[in-house]
Amino acid sequence: MKAYLINITLFGLIVLIKTSCNTDNATAYQTPAINVKIASVEIGYQQVQFHYSGSIEARHLSTAAFIVPGRIKAVCVQIGDFVKQGDVVALLETTHYKTALAIATTELGQALDNYTRSAELYNKGSLPSVDYVRVSNQLDIALAKQKNASADMAETILPAPMKGVITGCSIEKGNVVTNGTNAISIASIDEVFATFTVPEQEISQLKKHQKAMITVPALSAEYEGEIEIINPVADPVSKSYTVKVLLHNYTHQLLPGMLGTISMSVSSKTPVMTLPADAILKDTTGRTYVYVADEQWTVTRKWVETGSFCGKNIIITAGLFANDLVIASGQQTLKDGDPIRF
Repeated sequence: MKAYLINITLFGLIVLIKTSCNTDNATAYQTPAINVKIASVEIGYQQVQFHYSGSIEARHLSTAAFIVPGRIKAVCVQIGDFVKQGDVVALLETTHYKTALAIATTELGQALDNYTRSAELYNKGSLPSVDYVRVSNQLDIALAKQKNASADMAETILPAPMKGVITGCSIEKGNVVTNGTNAISIASIDEVFATFTVPEQEISQLKKHQKAMITVPALSAEYEGEIEIINPVADPVSKSYTVKVLLHNYTHQLLPGMLGTISMSVSSKTPVMTLPADAILKDTTGRTYVYVADEQWTVTRKWVETGSFCGKNIIITAGLFANDLVIASGQQTLKDGDPIRF
């Protein structure tokens, strides 16, 4: 009986020792928690790119026209010349206007002498009022005639109405022009428009002062501008709207008629899930995945589908929920079930 009890006791001790050893071994070989950084799924709005074809136009256009008729004496500019406001662009022959001014000046002198004598007589009571008024009116008429003749003489010189480049010239030396005939066309190109049309289904996405980039192949260059004008009335045939982007052009490289592509980004109204690019991994086949932390702070691999960039993040189109906690750093050595800490 004693031998039996001793054997039972020894067996119990052996089992206890083995159990203790197994527990120690399990503790010794337990996977340590891996340090990581967590990133929450963010909600953003994707930038939609719009591209349109357009052309460069001068912001301001003007024409210079003679107010008086006559024969062209000289054309002082050529197409392509840059002029300042007030520069002389054309001249009329002045013989007729000089003669008219000389006659008007002589008549004014005579009327003034007549008025002076009549005023002396009227003040002495020697001239009836009706005669004095008649002489006074003649002086006013002579003054107006001389003033008009002087103004007509000045109008034989045609000045540039604004600063700009000459874009058209419809006169030559020796031509006879009538009053109001457009002679010179001028475009101000210190600022220009990139003009394009937008279909009705997209016009609501564009706003005044919105930034835009214009690529001009002829110059191999890009220019930044902003929307200045959105025509609120659609073309009756195409149902499209005219939009103008204002560009600064102080170097005068952009010329009217140049073609370009206008590009702008617009935030989509549909929210999208995004993640930092560093959180997304690829396997050897090119499939994309992330590691997601669970409530026990272990990780699970989730396959995801990605879209384009949204700011600095990448859009996740499938595979995640908005409340998922994604491993954003330290995930390169992880595998399913690994414990983590952060």
